[in-house]
Amino acid sequence: MIRKKYYKKENRVEWLKLRNEFSSKGMVGGSDVATILHANPWRSAVELFYTCVGFTNKSVMQNQKMAWGTELEDKIADMYQYYDFETQDIVENYEMGLKVNPVRRVNAIITNTKYPYLFANIDRLLPDIDGIAEIKNTSGFVLDSYDKPNTHLLFASCPVGIPISYYAQLQQYLMCYEKDRGRFIFLRDGSKLIVHDIEKDEYLQEKIQEASIDFGTKVEKGLEIMAKYPDEERRIQFLSAIEPSITDQDTYNQFRTEQIADRQLRESEMKMDGTDEQLEIAKEYMRQSEILKEAKTAQTLASNQLKTEIFKNGIEIIDFGVDGKVSMKKRLSVKLT
Repeated sequence: MIRKKYYKKENRVEWLKLRNEFSSKGMVGGSDVATILHANPWRSAVELFYTCVGFTNKSVMQNQKMAWGTELEDKIADMYQYYDFETQDIVENYEMGLKVNPVRRVNAIITNTKYPYLFANIDRLLPDIDGIAEIKNTSGFVLDSYDKPNTHLLFASCPVGIPISYYAQLQQYLMCYEKDRGRFIFLRDGSKLIVHDIEKDEYLQEKIQEASIDFGTKVEKGLEIMAKYPDEERRIQFLSAIEPSITDQDTYNQFRTEQIADRQLRESEMKMDGTDEQLEIAKEYMRQSEILKEAKTAQTLASNQLKTEIFKNGIEIIDFGVDGKVSMKKRLSVKLT
């Protein structure tokens, strides 16, 4: 049975919170499926395991590439609707305003009772092929590095030109949504749209299911260890006994080095017991932060309403006479007496 948990499109914080709820239970999303398959050269399954059980802090940092990818997804999906499969171009249809490929956004995280340790947050549904689209803003350098048959045994069916981590991600989404067809939509170097169709890969999907069960059950045991043993040394002793197997020694060694350094830093931090007076100051700081947050939201709303009035009436200045004025040139300016 397919289930959906909806979130507001514009609320990234809500989306991250919902996604973290799933991952903290040992469930794996599309961006991590290559990791549990030991096919991610940048991150090991061991590192993901310690993050999911809460021993290692989750990273909330977002680099520029991720931020641009998030912002460009909607634009790429919109431009894809003009894509001509015969000419592999968009220019003619775009100039005529002719959208020929329908897409549908789903603001929800998908789970399926058939796959209890997987969840999916798809980019778009494609009604014309009853399939799923995975949208990527990527470089020619990345795509060209996969412009030859890969040697990874799990990915024998992965077409040339598609990174195996992307292929695993879309196969996982097909599983959760019970679809047979998928489509990659790549924006290459910000200048060319490339489209690849793929079919359901039963062999890889079977391996994804096996890996997700193995990883998810390890995380469940890890969470029990974290709850039972508050002492860090005891946690390490028991967690290391059930952590995922090691396939990439270099990635594993790097993670362990960073983990040890983080522990040493935490142990060496200077601290003191807080006083009641300091606690009240901290509480006051939190209260004022909430007030500032609410005020900023209200200010942004008022600003957008004034800009709407200016744009709607095709003017630059709203004049209130002796009471002041509102002007909009490069930016909004409000001066009232």
